[in-house]
Amino acid sequence: MPSAASREITLFELLTHTSGLPNWRPLYLEAQTRAEVPAAISRALLEPYSLYEERGVIYSDLNYIVLGFVLERVTGERLDELAKREIFDPLGLKRTMFNPPPELRQEIAATEHGQTFELANAVADVTARRRLMGIDTPVRFAADDHDASLLELSVTGPSGGPSSSSSRYHWRKNLIWGEVHDGNAHFMGGVAGHAGLFSTARESFRLANQFLPGTELLKPGSIDLFNENFTPGCATSRSIAWILAETPDCSAGPALPLTALGHNGFTGTSIWMDPHKRRVFVLLTNRVHPRVDAIDMKGIRQRFNALGVKTVSGF
Repeated sequence: MPSAASREITLFELLTHTSGLPNWRPLYLEAQTRAEVPAAISRALLEPYSLYEERGVIYSDLNYIVLGFVLERVTGERLDELAKREIFDPLGLKRTMFNPPPELRQEIAATEHGQTFELANAVADVTARRRLMGIDTPVRFAADDHDASLLELSVTGPSGGPSSSSSRYHWRKNLIWGEVHDGNAHFMGGVAGHAGLFSTARESFRLANQFLPGTELLKPGSIDLFNENFTPGCATSRSIAWILAETPDCSAGPALPLTALGHNGFTGTSIWMDPHKRRVFVLLTNRVHPRVDAIDMKGIRQRFNALGVKTVSGF
């Protein structure tokens, strides 16, 4: 993928969130199909925005969306099929999957009613980019025959160019339940490198243990990559895939050692691991139900981890 600085982005940069890609883009407004998503991400790197040329840590869904497509291209399999064959089946995971069947819906936590939060973010993103391109006309709305809001996107600059695109997206107005909450992952058919995986606390615990000593899937050398800080001097300390607890005021909280590693999920989830004591703390909530409110989710995660440490102390 060529960048705005005319250099390639590496897999390492994608894995450590140091690629310079923006933290989020409503790709469903710039692609007509799942297959067009990589091209939409490439356009983000060609846009003349100084923000996207920054290096350092910018947590971005786009990094792992790209990594998902890389895996699909290399293996010739779709990501859900690959994950089932290489990870879920070998570990005996029966309730970890993309696109769970309807019969499991009653066992799945509902998320947001409609996409109010994502719609607001999409409008803000489109408006900001249009203004940077000298376009001050407001973002337009329309309604289709199914009474679903449509956001019409036009990011064509005064002189056109490679960043020009136009698309329409059908927004979900129903309760999002049993399908991925994230709009980009939903547009991609529920299978993406950054979102869309459903699981239980027990099976999430089993998955997390594969990143600790004693893993059944990975080589010992791979474990070292998850514990090393590859972004020294940055505001966020990141290893391959994970945030490290040495990051100031992160969701790990003071109860976990600085050597812990973890990850948060927007809908109210988190996993934190203590590699030395081989402890895993899995929190699964649906904090976006029925709407996305401003709550202290970081504080909740920190208190949960502290309670977990207190509970298992002495075992």
